[in-house]
Parts: sequence; C-alpha cells; structure tokens
Amino acid sequence: MKNGLLLFIFFLVNIPSFGQTIHFLGFINTDPGDQAMKGNLTTIAELNQLAETVRKSGQTVNVVFMEYKELSVSKIKKSVQSLKTGPDDAVFCYVASHGWNDGTTDTPMIAFNKANQNFASNSINLREISEIFRTKNVRLKVVIGESCNVLAPVKRSRSGPEPTYNYQAEAISRLFREASGEILFWSAKTGQKSVIDIENGGVFAQSFLSQLRREMSNPVSRNPDWEQVMKKTSLATSSRADDLGFVQNPERIVTGLRYGIIPFAKAERILVEEEKPSHYKGFDLEIKTDRGRENLVYQRADTMKLFVRVSQPAYLRLIYLLQDGTQTLLLNNYYVSSKDTNTFVTVPGPFICSSPFGDELLMAFASDSIFPALNTTKVGKFHFINGTFKNSVEKSRGIYNDSTQTGSPIQVPASVGAKIVEDKLFVTTKDN
Repeated sequence: MKNGLLLFIFFLVNIPSFGQTIHFLGFINTDPGDQAMKGNLTTIAELNQLAETVRKSGQTVNVVFMEYKELSVSKIKKSVQSLKTGPDDAVFCYVASHGWNDGTTDTPMIAFNKANQNFASNSINLREISEIFRTKNVRLKVVIGESCNVLAPVKRSRSGPEPTYNYQAEAISRLFREASGEILFWSAKTGQKSVIDIENGGVFAQSFLSQLRREMSNPVSRNPDWEQVMKKTSLATSSRADDLGFVQNPERIVTGLRYGIIPFAKAERILVEEEKPSHYKGFDLEIKTDRGRENLVYQRADTMKLFVRVSQPAYLRLIYLLQDGTQTLLLNNYYVSSKDTNTFVTVPGPFICSSPFGDELLMAFASDSIFPALNTTKVGKFHFINGTFKNSVEKSRGIYNDSTQTGSPIQVPASVGAKIVEDKLFVTTKDN
C-alpha cells in the first residue's frame, strides 16, 4: 500500500514532485590521454539520458557530473559535502575510473590519477564516498562504483545494439520516489579486473544501465525493484566478462531497502496530529467527503468530493499532503459569504485517486482575513507548495519566525484581530 494524491479530473496522472529531488551525481574519468577511459564518455551520455528520462516521468531532478580535469579526491568530497539535500531526497551516484585494492576492505579504491601520477596519491575508497552521503540524511542512497579491484589491464568487449524501451512513469516512481534505504554496488570483487570497452564503456556499466532501463520499463504490477536490477547486472557482467576470458563478479551491500510509506512524510503527519490548533467561540470549521469523515478509503480512479462548513463568513485554504512529502494547495482564499454559512459548501473539483498510494492528510483552514501567500510552483492547474509541510501549516495558522526577536516561532495573525481555525481528514488510498 502506498499513497495517492487526489487529482483534479482534468489533469494528468503523472505529476511532478516538488516535495523531493532526485540528485544524479557522476564522478567519471574521461582522460583523453588514457585509452582505457575513452569509453566513459558513452557512460556519461547514457547517465545524462537516464536523468532526463526520470525528469520526464515527473520527478524533480538535479544533475552534477564531474570528469577528467575536475576530478580529485578533495573536489569530490567538497562536491558531496556541499550538496543541498532534504530528508525526502534521493541520491544516485555513479563513480568510474581506474581502481585498486589496498587489502583493508572488499570495496575498491577509486583512483583519479593523472598521467605519471601514483594511484595512491589521488584515490578514495568507494565505501568512503558512500559514508559521506550518509551524513546527508537522504531517503534513498544508491552509490555505484565501476573500477578494477586490483591493478589490471583493460580489454575490449563487444555488445549488441540496445533495444528500444517503453518507460513507465509508475515504475520510475517506485524506483526513485518510493524507495528508501542505502545501496552500495561495485563492479568487481577484491582481486578481480573490471573489463572496459574503449568505445562503449565498461562491461559493468553497459550491463547495469541496460538492466535499469528494463526495470524502468516494467509494468508497476511487476514491482520494479533495485534488487532485481543488481542481480541481473551481476549475472550479465559475469557472463560477458567470462566470454572475454576474465572473471568479474560485482558485489553489493544493501541496507534497509523498502518501498512504500516514507518515514519523513509520516513524521510530518504525526507532528500535525500532536499540535493543538486555536479555538474561537462561535467560529467553527468542518470538512467532510462524500464518504463521511472516518475510515476514508479510496481506490485507484475513485472520485472524491469535498464539502466544507463554516459558522461565519471566512476565507478557506486546503492543503493536501502526499505520502512522499509533496504538498498541493487545493484551495486558497476561497470566500464563503454569510448566505452560505452553517451549511456544507461543495469544494470545486472533483478529485480523482491516483498513484502513489497509502496514508495521506488533508488540512483545512478558515480565517476571517485573507491568508498570507505560500511559496508555490504552478504546473498546469496545480499549485505545488515548496518547503516543509510544517512550515506550510504554521504559516496558515499565522505562526512565523521573527528574526528580530529570538528566532523562535511566535503567533502573528494574518491581520490584527484575525481568527484562524482548522480541521483535518486522514485519507487512505489504494491500488486496485
């Protein structure tokens, strides 16, 4: 079970996500003076294509690639440490260069040496790169390393033409948006060579990207999965290396990989449940659906209608929180006049249940003054709210950080004497 945004019926099912960002990072050796690294130019092109495919599926994407002269251990560390991430973000990092093993760990030392430079003078262990990402506290971390795990020559491989893929937005969402955990995946065991095609990139890179594209093309009913990508990559890499007279067996470490409800979004929901909103005598707000208020469950493609009742003239604001932290401003400063008070008013819609699915939250606010603006991004007919859900709720309640005081939250109504009340609904959406 996963969460579903209840969409306006005239809008596309595949919507962009502004509650999180998928960061694609590449640290790839393309030294033009190194024949073995020539194929990495193809790898970079294919990784850029991968990022673009994910972006077109409706995800928010950030791409940071470093190659050749930009590469050094210090610059890589600085790039990772300076990366601005949120707890709902995902990081996909691909590292490709020469490699060796210092005998202290099973993961390779990735070398970014220039001509006539000793490997050890500019190397970093793949595990160390992964550990730096751990400090970013992101939802999903995928770190891929392609290098030899010993000092070894390269070998020309052969591969057939890549097939045409029919990418599925829901499959991409499951892999990059709904997954959480840590993945560390590298191209060869300790003591093994990593076979490179000087035209098309490494055997591991070709196998991995091919299997990932296939998984991104699977119907969501087949449950696209990172474990399947890595399992099939390992089999394909080993088979192709064996054809060339090499033994190459990729290895991986997977921690806490799961799909579904994201802890960050759930924590935001609990925060709202625990806080006590303001109450004003004679000023009431109630929101309900066509199925009532309790035990609300909607299946894929179901239509939901919303109704709001206020006891006095008021401005209404509705904020919908998805399971992944994405927020949608469904209604803003919608005025209910005196003739419509104390009766249920239909909220403009209707709303259609769509993926992703699970437990979600609808917050309703009513004020006798116009609400202050929220920072939003408009896509089609939708207004996606930027920032945290906590901030959106606090601002709707009239709470701000006053930098001239202590920096702690204080109550500042939308205007002098403004009254703000609220109500909420918990909605569960399911796939059929």
